[in-house]
Amino acid sequence: MIKNLIFDFGKVLVDYDFAAFFQKYIPDTARCYEFAKVFYNAEMQEIFDREAVPLNELLDNLMEQHPNLAGEIRMFNERYPELVTGEMPGMKELLVQLKAQGFKLYGLTNWCSKVYHTIEQYDIFRLLDGYVISSEEHKVKPEPEIYHCLLSRFGLQPAECIFTDDKPENIEGAKRVGMQGIVFENAQQFERDLSLLLAEDAQNDMSWEVVKSEYLYRKPWLTARRDHVKLPTGAEIHDFYVLEYPDFCNVIAITKDGKFLMERQYRHAQRLTAFEIPAGCVEKGEDPMEAAKRELYEETGFGGGKWQHFMTVSPNAGACTNTSYTYLAFGVERLSTQHLENSEDIQVVLLDEQEVVRMLRNDEFHQALMAAPLWKYVAMKGLLG
Repeated sequence: MIKNLIFDFGKVLVDYDFAAFFQKYIPDTARCYEFAKVFYNAEMQEIFDREAVPLNELLDNLMEQHPNLAGEIRMFNERYPELVTGEMPGMKELLVQLKAQGFKLYGLTNWCSKVYHTIEQYDIFRLLDGYVISSEEHKVKPEPEIYHCLLSRFGLQPAECIFTDDKPENIEGAKRVGMQGIVFENAQQFERDLSLLLAEDAQNDMSWEVVKSEYLYRKPWLTARRDHVKLPTGAEIHDFYVLEYPDFCNVIAITKDGKFLMERQYRHAQRLTAFEIPAGCVEKGEDPMEAAKRELYEETGFGGGKWQHFMTVSPNAGACTNTSYTYLAFGVERLSTQHLENSEDIQVVLLDEQEVVRMLRNDEFHQALMAAPLWKYVAMKGLLG
């Protein structure tokens, strides 16, 4: 059932006009073209949106590289709020209606840190229940990590979300993580497409109505509740038990020389000592990839490398509330010693490709949430022969 509507900012909630802005403040056509060629291109816009270094530093670097354009760059920095021309016609009224209908509204935008001028300037942003901005996370659409950041931060299930963006490639990115999507053209078209998706969702909805819910036990590692639920068929279950856990994260970490970074530790519930990939819990409000990097460093002392999202699954959709995120990290290296908690006793082990495949074939990885991404990895790499 769709509960959450997620919106891009530019060309969806507010409009902007680079061409008019440049023409107004750089009336000389040749000079305007020269400035736009340096400043307004896909590569530079991604650098601004990602903001891996502070925006002021980026602008200073540009002025050093192009001193002949320093005046125009300073002008852009000072007059930036004028770039945004207003709210998209009809969208604020639609968001007010959707919010009154009970939908949660969120934002997900590629925008540099100048976006806060725009957020303060326009009332439409006050209708949002939260947002994720690329320049804060140093991730950009359509990379899967930024979608997962939004989902994790606000506790959203992708199947309950519709994402709206004016760029088809960003909609495709949302679909790859399990959301539905609408390519935005104008408010009327958005309203029409949203109505069709919601009607289809209602027709296919198999969700249960929660009549009553009560918590039976609440501890950091075990929270249990009992729900009284009503099924679409009319049947009722008076005692359906649900276990609430934090989200999990794990990482298939591979060193610069191609070794798989594994951990060996005792698992008391099963009374066995197991090989595992580095893993841990995502803290409330924490980005899952950042949680995985933190856990890798704390448990093994390794870090660095090139990271990417690899897999998202539910540990037990029938009884548990949480999600498990898996990442690939290539080229990790030892940065420090381990930083273990008192309850942790972890041995770090490096295994080669053939040994990992052998252990998978022999069911030597007992944790299902770790065996699943390892099987997926070796299958995709063609390592099964």
